Amino acid sequence: MKKTILLICLCLSTLTTWAQNANIHFNILKCETKNLSNNVVEALDLKLHQIFNRNSAAAADKYNAFVVVPQLALTNMLSTEGGVVRNVSLAQGELVLIAKNRVDSAEYYAVTIPLEGDAVGSKEKALLNMVKRIKVNNPAFTRFVRTSRKKIEEYYIENCASILQKGLTLYNEGRFEESLQYLSVITPHMPCFEQADTLKTEIMKNITKE
Repeated sequence: MKKTILLICLCLSTLTTWAQNANIHFNILKCETKNLSNNVVEALDLKLHQIFNRNSAAAADKYNAFVVVPQLALTNMLSTEGGVVRNVSLAQGELVLIAKNRVDSAEYYAVTIPLEGDAVGSKEKALLNMVKRIKVNNPAFTRFVRTSRKKIEEYYIENCASILQKGLTLYNEGRFEESLQYLSVITPHMPCFEQADTLKTEIMKNITKE
């Protein structure tokens, strides 16, 4: 009987944590890696939005505090030219995703995923093919979202007082939406929840006045 009760409590605890984590969403920033064409950057942006939508982790609110910074690093670019062999380009690289807070620049977690693409013709086509080959159902992306959410909660618990102070600073600067989003992760199990909840109530009053 005691084991059954303990199991139920563990399950409820897991579900509560998941529900809290699921409230954390991310804005996807555009890749700013040098020497990438706009076509490659846009293709990568579209792919990442597909990935985060699939994992129910894409944010629609422009004031959202949490962002994902993508970096596309080329590790090798090969090209066969001349003779009877058609020009084939091979692109090899790494996609780095960094979960961070755009308000205070805190970095929570990062993942590196190897990529490869080839195409008959230009290197541009090979790069586009490399992005196209990114699988939206790759478990690495799901792990990235799950781990990033966990790291964010841990960071907020450990730095609750300073985060509350930053949220208050944003509020005093009249940046109400940003302050509200920044404080949104503070949940009842965190030490500064009551203060944050009072501040969020005050912020909402100011937002409704606008």
